[in-house]
Amino acid sequence: MKRLRNLSYDIIQTYGNGLQISLMIASRGEKPDFDLPSNVIYKKVDFQKNFSDIHNNIVIEKKNFPFCYESTIMTLKFNEIGMFDVIIINEVTHEISDLTEFFKKLSLLLKGNAPIVVLSRPKNPPLPVPECCHLLWRKLAPSREEIINYAKAAELSYTCFSASVPISIDRLEWEKILYSGCFPAVKNTPRCTEKAIRDYCNTISGKVAFEEKFNIFLLKKQ
Repeated sequence: MKRLRNLSYDIIQTYGNGLQISLMIASRGEKPDFDLPSNVIYKKVDFQKNFSDIHNNIVIEKKNFPFCYESTIMTLKFNEIGMFDVIIINEVTHEISDLTEFFKKLSLLLKGNAPIVVLSRPKNPPLPVPECCHLLWRKLAPSREEIINYAKAAELSYTCFSASVPISIDRLEWEKILYSGCFPAVKNTPRCTEKAIRDYCNTISGKVAFEEKFNIFLLKKQ
């Protein structure tokens, strides 16, 4: 019972004050098997074909527990996605069929003058991946000019700049990252099998060192 009281207190502290939510992760991957912080919500989505996963309401289920310090616990049911202070798109690619419409839909989820932050890797140079992935990498990666045009068509103002971060990682760890399929060009290249990844990584001695380059866009409603 003490554990339930503490749990109810945590939930009310997190969600009860004006329904404040720190972070929602919307990903097409499976939810990780490690515990997420209490203020993080995970929602599996797929924006490749349509944007039906984008909505703007939150369903609240109320339950009464007379033995708790507070009489009501609010359980959030994320059947839909709510309003945000900022939306960060970790990596945008041409896997999304209509980026203009995508940006328009996302802009409806912003509070006031909140921004959309878009991170995009340039077409060249790609990350250290097997050569068979390079063609698809360049095909999937939108250029800076393309993203600017999509933002303009969505009637969003934009600011753009570039960043470069030096990366150094153990070869075996990098191999695991490539196996995970987190890079679309690696995941979707038929010839990029586990053997191809293993053979590629075996050609690397020591650590994998490179500069991680990003184009970063700050989009806002006009």
